[in-house]
Amino acid sequence: MADNNQESEIISKYLFWGIIFICILISGGILLLFFLNREYGCEYPVDNGLFGTYGDFIGGVVGTIVAFYSAFLLVKTLQSQEKVNKNVIETNNSIIDSNNKTSIASEKQLYNTLLEVFNNKFERFMACYQKAMDNYVFEIDHNEITGRKAFEKMANVFVDSNFTNNNDYLRRTQSAVSEYVDFYSNNRLYLAVHFRMLYLLTSLVSTSNLDNSDKVLYAKLIRGQLSESEMTMLRYNCHSEYGVKMQKYCNEFNLIKHLPVMQLLEFKMHYNILKNAIDENVKELVVGLDTMFITLRKYAKMVLDKDSQRNITYNGGKRYSIVMSVTEDRKKFTLELKIDSGAERRGSGRLSSAEKALDCYDSSQLEQLFRDYLSDLFYASNFYLYNGKENVSKGNLSKNGDIITYTFVIEHEKRLALSSKQMAERGRNILES
Repeated sequence: MADNNQESEIISKYLFWGIIFICILISGGILLLFFLNREYGCEYPVDNGLFGTYGDFIGGVVGTIVAFYSAFLLVKTLQSQEKVNKNVIETNNSIIDSNNKTSIASEKQLYNTLLEVFNNKFERFMACYQKAMDNYVFEIDHNEITGRKAFEKMANVFVDSNFTNNNDYLRRTQSAVSEYVDFYSNNRLYLAVHFRMLYLLTSLVSTSNLDNSDKVLYAKLIRGQLSESEMTMLRYNCHSEYGVKMQKYCNEFNLIKHLPVMQLLEFKMHYNILKNAIDENVKELVVGLDTMFITLRKYAKMVLDKDSQRNITYNGGKRYSIVMSVTEDRKKFTLELKIDSGAERRGSGRLSSAEKALDCYDSSQLEQLFRDYLSDLFYASNFYLYNGKENVSKGNLSKNGDIITYTFVIEHEKRLALSSKQMAERGRNILES
């Protein structure tokens, strides 16, 4: 670039002196023509008109050349200024890009520092949570067991209690919570510290300045620590007066998404039907139903997402199928339980645990089972914070040959929700009519 500037400067210098030389040459030639073939004498008066004419001629010729050269220099100056401005802009853009990269690098460095500090806090809180779990003591057959095993034994005492209640599902839930409050009072020494530490742990993650993806990761770490018994106890604790503040974080991080509903006291009547029908394999059948209900929960959430398909079919075996569908505005949810009593199952291989469990219920019991499940799914499991507080009405029964269909409909004046994300979208009027 320096060579180009030097060459341009040399060309401009030569051009300048060339113009000066041409102007002098023209002026000299015109003067020479003026003085040729003329007589001179001191007595002659000066011819001002002639001098003026020659002056005008010289001025017109030389002035025109100078004007053209001035215009040329102006154009060159503007071109040079344009190049300078372009270079300045490129330099400024380069500086801005460099500053942005530096800023991004600094932000990443600051975020990594924040993440490291948070991780240290999280580890300390997690250690305190584990210590609270280790403090459990349970006596059985005059022997003491401690830690998580003691908690599991204590939780089993509550789950296996003789709970009998034939009211509608919401009243049963209230009665079950009352049972838990009594249980909590008798074991407050351990349960209070345990759930207080779990609350602080989830609160730490929720109120942090971490990116959402990192919050989800830490929430999964917390959720991964929860056993089935702990999820069951957490659900009742959130429904009681002792865990009201925990409801928000339980919903936000979906801590009880894998809750086995057949362990709930509200489902004791459905559990007893299985136990009376086939006592030796009741655990296998209960696990089969719990697995099915967890999958149905996932499917129900999927159809309520704004960008997902509006119907999903769950295949429960040769005889049973479950179809979930929603309207376009997601304000009306429909579940159809189809039972094909004429389905041929011989030679079809081993029946699934869920199908064998469903075989243990008669038509009215199946209707009650799914009605209670939907009441829990849409209302009780989220502590009545998503879709209000009500029971699912009795299903509509229809028959078509060997196929019996139970249809359950859930409607809301606003978009139905099964997650905190869907609640946030409802607040932003997404999918609202």
